[in-house]
Amino acid sequence: MQHWDDYWHSGFLTSFGSAFNDNYQGVYLEFWQAIFTSLPKKAKILDLATGNASLPLIGAKVSNKLALEHHFCATDLANIDIKLISDKLADISSQAKDTVELYPSTCSTKLPFVDQTFDCVTSQYGFEYSDQLQTLTQISRVSNPHAQVILVTHHADSVILKRNNKTIQLLTKILSSNGLLAIIIKLVKQLGDDENRFDSKSEKLRNKLNIKIRSLEQDNKTSYMDTNIQELILTLFKQGTLSQQQRLSKISTYKMEARSHIQRLSDLKNAAISEKKLELLLTQADQLGLKPIAKELLRDNKDNLLGWIIKLNKRG
Repeated sequence: MQHWDDYWHSGFLTSFGSAFNDNYQGVYLEFWQAIFTSLPKKAKILDLATGNASLPLIGAKVSNKLALEHHFCATDLANIDIKLISDKLADISSQAKDTVELYPSTCSTKLPFVDQTFDCVTSQYGFEYSDQLQTLTQISRVSNPHAQVILVTHHADSVILKRNNKTIQLLTKILSSNGLLAIIIKLVKQLGDDENRFDSKSEKLRNKLNIKIRSLEQDNKTSYMDTNIQELILTLFKQGTLSQQQRLSKISTYKMEARSHIQRLSDLKNAAISEKKLELLLTQADQLGLKPIAKELLRDNKDNLLGWIIKLNKRG
């Protein structure tokens, strides 16, 4: 879990890094605003695998705008950034902080709530990372009769999975023994503190580096940029700004972050739900008293597949 602890403490609200300036936007925001708007005035809502509380923050804004009295309990297995979330809530209103209870380091298979506590259970790209059957058992236990369960999960055929799989492949190439990072390290060592900037060995390594960069960009430019290697290169080779030791330190940090990135993307890949897996999941939910209401495809405004929308109701 350390790779997720580190990620959430980097300050992102969503699992998409810098893809969103702050919280979810577009179809994600519109979907959850509609969900929270439709709930009863005093609904009590459980958000599972909350990360840095992206959904409770959206819900708190809706509640504040419409004078609702929604209350959120937000759990995550990771050690999420409570101060960041509290500061974000304070930006909404002076009362918003009191509407969200945070439960870091809390597994969705062992929820610390009494039976029949919640009117709605939500999760955005989180439920699927858990032991799904055990989590459904807990959801059924803590849900009130007729409670809604709204889950947005990763789809095995989504554009997100396709992009992430390519990013994993590129990061693996970059970190390999003869990959881009190995060439960068050789060039940094040859440059010294820039005293060898224009010698023949440095020039040869620069040419080799540029050829490797063009090859990776041609493979998939979007995924290449997702690796953040270009940002590292620009930082390292800005003339006269860094010593050799400083450059090597930044390379070491990048290597650690890249490995963590691969772990997160691999978690996502393993968690994604196929059509066959979803059918089994809905059958299990039904057996646990969670009646399947809908399974829908979430798409963006360009018709790209983003994930599943799963809707269940707790039987009375």
